[in-house]
Amino acid sequence: MPLGRALHVAIARHRRGLAALLVAAAVWLIAHPGADEQAATVPALTAARPLSGGSQITDAGLAVVQVPSRLLPAGALDAVDQAAGQTLVADRPRGAILTRSDLLSAPRAGPGQALTCDPDLRSGHPGHAAGRPVGARGDGQATGSRPRPWPRPQW
Repeated sequence: MPLGRALHVAIARHRRGLAALLVAAAVWLIAHPGADEQAATVPALTAARPLSGGSQITDAGLAVVQVPSRLLPAGALDAVDQAAGQTLVADRPRGAILTRSDLLSAPRAGPGQALTCDPDLRSGHPGHAAGRPVGARGDGQATGSRPRPWPRPQW
């Protein structure tokens, strides 16, 4: 009997056992991640209790835990002194990882200043993408006069 036919017959006879073995291997791989994944943890600042927005953050409401680095959100805080005494922007549940955007003390515009957008960001609005000032013709904003499809006749 050729080797290909013998392999086919062996698999056909033992298909249930092979299926059970493959399922067991999949369960074991899911339950026991590799050692390198377990070692790649970083500190992250979390809410030790539910925190309400607009309140001052105290040391008692914070905890530092180890989190896998692949699960850490961008801008995550990693020390209590980074958030203690700051004002929280919105409610955060117990165990939520705190980020810079959760703090009201992040740099914002003061009196006489304006918030600006990163020029690399595109909103999809033609005036924003082209960098024209608001109110300029062709950016979709009202200019105070109705645009005409052709020039006015000179009488």
